Amino acid sequence: MDLIKEEWPPKLIRDWMQLTDEQMECVIEYIDKHYKEFQTEYEKVVKEAEADRKYWEERNREKLHEIRKMEPAPGKEVLWKKIQARKTELGIV
Repeated sequence: MDLIKEEWPPKLIRDWMQLTDEQMECVIEYIDKHYKEFQTEYEKVVKEAEADRKYWEERNREKLHEIRKMEPAPGKEVLWKKIQARKTELGIV
C-alpha cells in the first residue's frame, strides 16, 4: 500500500514485489472493491508499526548511547576516524 500511495506504477510494484501480472491485477482489484476496509486496516498496521518502532527506539536508547561512546577496535582507528568524519559531514553525529 505504501508503494501505491507513493504512486509507483503497477508494473514497477509488480516487479519489486515479484508478482505475476495476474497477481498484481488481483491486488488492484481487491483494493478497489474493498477500499474503505483496506484503508482502515492499512492505517491500523501503520499505527502499530509506529508504536513498535517507538517502543524499540526507547528500549534501545541507552544501549545505543553506550555503543556510540565505544572506542574503535584495535587496528581500526584510521577507519573509525574516517567514518566519524563522514558522519559529521552528513550531520549524523
